[in-house]
Amino acid sequence: MGVMYGPVCIMGYLTYHDSIRDSIIPSIQTVWIQQAINILITVHCILTLTIVFNPLNQELEDLFHCPHHFGWQRALIRTVTMLAVAFVAESIPNFGPLLDLFVFGLIGGAAATFSAIVELTSTNFLLPCYVSPFVNKKHPNDNGASVYCCGPYQNLTHNGLINQCVPMPSKPFY
Repeated sequence: MGVMYGPVCIMGYLTYHDSIRDSIIPSIQTVWIQQAINILITVHCILTLTIVFNPLNQELEDLFHCPHHFGWQRALIRTVTMLAVAFVAESIPNFGPLLDLFVFGLIGGAAATFSAIVELTSTNFLLPCYVSPFVNKKHPNDNGASVYCCGPYQNLTHNGLINQCVPMPSKPFY
């Protein structure tokens, strides 16, 4: 997203400097370009509306036990959802103050990324079982036997010979 929008923001700022307000569209002096931009943004919003609202609508339909086939319940839920979103959109006359919250989003995103990186780097990963035949690691107490022993102290074999017991891994099985 930054690769797409970053150059547009930089070029817009380099072109219009401090005359840019909340939206760059009024700064463009050619009227037909302004109208084309507004039409394209409107088409974009209408086309993405179905994709973006679908999970919300499905959750609301599930919450209200709406049937899965087309019916008046689904139409009512989707209409009320759209009216609620339109009400919120029309209730905010100026979007500029909300854009100032962008800094909080950057701080939160950076904190989440840092936390995820720390968690990934401090995790102890084990090799998958299919890699173990290719790794030449021997346990210091390994006597070459291939029998895991059972019993409460893991010292019983099927023939009663304790010296055939392979030391159990240090990690518990359960």
